[in-house]
Amino acid sequence: MILSLSEDKLIEYIIKQLNNFFPDKQIELTEDIKESFKISLSRLEYCFGFIKNSAYNKEGIVTFDHLHTDQYLQFIYFWANTHWRMGYDENFSKKLGNLHRYLSGMFLSYKCALPDIFFIFHSVGTVIGNATYDNFLVISQSVTINTGDIIENIRRPILGKGLYLGTHAKIIGNQTVGDYVSIGVEATSYNNDVPTNSTIIRNEGKDIQRKRKSSSCYAQRFFNVDIQKYIYTKDMYIQKLLNRK
Repeated sequence: MILSLSEDKLIEYIIKQLNNFFPDKQIELTEDIKESFKISLSRLEYCFGFIKNSAYNKEGIVTFDHLHTDQYLQFIYFWANTHWRMGYDENFSKKLGNLHRYLSGMFLSYKCALPDIFFIFHSVGTVIGNATYDNFLVISQSVTINTGDIIENIRRPILGKGLYLGTHAKIIGNQTVGDYVSIGVEATSYNNDVPTNSTIIRNEGKDIQRKRKSSSCYAQRFFNVDIQKYIYTKDMYIQKLLNRK
């Protein structure tokens, strides 16, 4: 992976930001912080490897630019979530999570279990709750995913693979959204299960759900593999990284 800053400079840069934003207690560069940082870079590299946008992945070479806002914020999420999942100092994850919110104008908890493969762009105004997520998720600006309930040890809403959420799209309630679903601009799915291969559009003040006409789902255009055929095998690798403490 090509980095706009070396790993040493990048971690120094972010720690300086945290100490400037949160001067209550100076953050020291501990071994725990260094380890979660390295694992978060691995998670980022894996995720960006699937994204078609050339700013992320050009001819198979993954690139991380700390001055590319969406890329940077995705890394901050990975680091906050990784540090927390490894059982390290939660205050550090809280500070990273707050930094993410201050810089992005979106709400995304460090405890939120986003999938290993996702793409968020123009994140301003987005609220991402603690749902159950799957890979090849695409989220644009001002999206709302509410925090559902935990039913039979499963967090709802349950969102399927290859979900695309357009500007101001909303998912509200304890529902299940199938695979390869698109929810368009201003459209809302409210307490209503959505079948696989469906679209929801907003038309003349009404949300209209219908079966997808195209053979390819809308999320496909953001990724460089056939997401309907791709067999996800990396989860065990990611889990081993997170659990190797």
